Amino acid sequence: GWYLYTHRSVDRTPISSIAVLPLENLSGDPAQEYFADGITDELITEVAHLHPLRVISRTSVMRYKGTRKPLKEIAGELGVDAVLEGSVTRSNSQVRVTGQLIEARTDTHLWSGEYTREMRDIISLQREIAGDIAREIQLHLLPEQQTRITTASPVDPEAHELFLRGLHFWDQRTAESMVQATKYFNDSINREPGFAPAWAYLSTSYCIANNLNADEPKAGYPKALEAAQRALRLDPGSAEAHTAMACTRNLFEWNLEQGEAELRKAIDLNPSYALAHQWYAWVLLRTGRPEESNNEMGLALRNDPLSLRTNLTYVNDLLQARKYEGEIKQALEVVQLYPENVGIHRSLAEGYEHTGKLGKAKEEFDKFLAGGGTGNSPRVTCQRLSFLQCQQKFYKLDSEKWLLDVEQRRKNGYYVSPADYARIYLRLGDKRQAIRWLESAYEHRCTIVLDLTLPEFDELRSEPAFQALVTKVGLPRAVQ
Repeated sequence: GWYLYTHRSVDRTPISSIAVLPLENLSGDPAQEYFADGITDELITEVAHLHPLRVISRTSVMRYKGTRKPLKEIAGELGVDAVLEGSVTRSNSQVRVTGQLIEARTDTHLWSGEYTREMRDIISLQREIAGDIAREIQLHLLPEQQTRITTASPVDPEAHELFLRGLHFWDQRTAESMVQATKYFNDSINREPGFAPAWAYLSTSYCIANNLNADEPKAGYPKALEAAQRALRLDPGSAEAHTAMACTRNLFEWNLEQGEAELRKAIDLNPSYALAHQWYAWVLLRTGRPEESNNEMGLALRNDPLSLRTNLTYVNDLLQARKYEGEIKQALEVVQLYPENVGIHRSLAEGYEHTGKLGKAKEEFDKFLAGGGTGNSPRVTCQRLSFLQCQQKFYKLDSEKWLLDVEQRRKNGYYVSPADYARIYLRLGDKRQAIRWLESAYEHRCTIVLDLTLPEFDELRSEPAFQALVTKVGLPRAVQ
């Protein structure tokens, strides 16, 4: 009987997609939550290298942190075949990770494991888990994937902890958080110069700061480039390192051809890497391929379905590609997922405006004004205005406030990008000043000039000076 049981034929549906849920922090110290989240993030990265297995991104699975929702229901919401859940405990110089893999369709326990290592061997631990999962689901691995699983260099525990702290701030994507992220990544590198992930994320930190107009591009470029180069030398098989190089090529060098090549390489290495798909969509839109851009954002969303940031980026991508019906549909999805998000109503208003549904546009814009922290002035004024008049009034008041803010920042000695002034004067309807600041942005190598073919700048398109600037940048024709 035992022989028949152990040699039985199991009718199991192949596992082609998986979600790694946030590891539970069992250290007893709430201050260690960042550590558990960071280990989750790294484990997702390692499992994602097991392609063709599709792995859901961290920003979506983190919605289930602390939830008691049934695993089968979670798997259904994320669209995956299996779920990995577990815990992490750190004690002095050791870390213990437990995990169990559950098949969603049958709610069947497929595998479980417990791993204890010295902190300096944490990468080896994560790769061993990935390898055990691959064997359990009978995944055929390429030689380079097998090599990755069996080779991992030790990392200084303090350098690793500094890296995880950096990840915490990096994921917030604000000008202030990028300052903290770069500090922690630099501190990590100073302790462990051979730790490739810290170099890769340091590079993208400078890129994100540049995209947020938080720093002078000419100051950030050499640091971003050096960090990306170091990451690639240390780990040529890292999707994050190739994405960092792509970001440097695109945002600092305006070399979209090489940037695209790096992103394609990153996606080949990790097809589940939603950020690479997202930034590839950014390139495609700016090189005159809106349909491909929308498709790429669809892939990003498939791998990161519940992320607010990815969903909003998809909405914006559709809007910039002038796919207004699709933009409205996606924005309504965001309203369902994130009813507390007020900004999405502004995007919906814009979509309805372009499809001629001005009544619906006004309804959505009123919702935005009611919950967007704009104060009572625009709301009271708009009660007596049509949607288009209301929108124009809001933009004027908002831009005047924005102008006062950036002037104050400049007086206090902070960097203020010409891109900010260009957008302010564009909203104020001052075309001459907007173009003057766009020309200054070109001289300062600001990323805004890569957006000149997008709908945001349609009001300037007939101006000879603007046309000359587009030609100088070398952009394709505007998205139609």
